[in-house]
Amino acid sequence: MVLKWGERINAWTNRILSKVIQQYAYAQPPDPTSHALVDALQEQTPPELRYLIKDPFEDITIFSNRTLGATAHPRADGKYDVTIQVETRKYKADAKSNETEVPINDYIDIGAFAKPAKGKIYGDTLYRERMHITGNKSAFTFVTASLPEKAGIDPFALLIDRVPGRQYKNCGSCKRTNNGAKANNGTYPVSLVWCARVSRRIMGSTRNVRKFSISRSA
Repeated sequence: MVLKWGERINAWTNRILSKVIQQYAYAQPPDPTSHALVDALQEQTPPELRYLIKDPFEDITIFSNRTLGATAHPRADGKYDVTIQVETRKYKADAKSNETEVPINDYIDIGAFAKPAKGKIYGDTLYRERMHITGNKSAFTFVTASLPEKAGIDPFALLIDRVPGRQYKNCGSCKRTNNGAKANNGTYPVSLVWCARVSRRIMGSTRNVRKFSISRSA
C-alpha cells in the first residue's frame, strides 16, 4: 500500500504542477501566489482527501498521537507478530492558540523499525502502512520479518504533534527471568520493561528492581 500511495502522490503532484506551470508560464503580471497552487490542489483532490490540503494550508492543525503499548511475539516461522495500541487526537487552533478538538478521520502511518546498526542513528523500516483512523483509540497487529526495536503511529513524524516523541515505544519479545506475575501468553508487556528501566535509572541501583531480559530468539 505504501508504494501505491507513493505512485498516486507522484502522479497527482506532477499533474497539478504541470497545470499551474502551463497556466502561468510566461504570463504577464500579476504573478501567481500560493493561492494559485492551493486552488489547483483542491481542484485535483478527491473530496474525501481534501482535508490533506485544508489542514496544512488553511488551518492550524495539531495532533496528539501516542503509542500506549507495543509488543512483539515470535512466531514459529521466525517472524514476529507485532501489536500496538495507539491514541490519536486532532485539534484546530486559532490565531490566539486556542485549541479545539475535532473528530479524527485521517489516514495515518503506523510502522516498526529495526535496531540501528552500529554507527547508525536509524534502523531499517520493517513495516509501514497507512491506516484510516476514525477513533481516538485503536489497536493494530502486523507481521515483521525480524524483531523490531520500536513500533508505533506516525513513526516518521509527518504530522505536527503537541508532544513529539510519544508516537512509538520500544518493542521486543519480553520473557520473565525470575519470579513475578506472568502475562497470559508468558511474556511481559513492553511498558512494564520500560518502567523497570526507568526505575533503575532513577534509583541508581538495581537492588529493588526486578530484572527482565529481551529474548530475540523465536
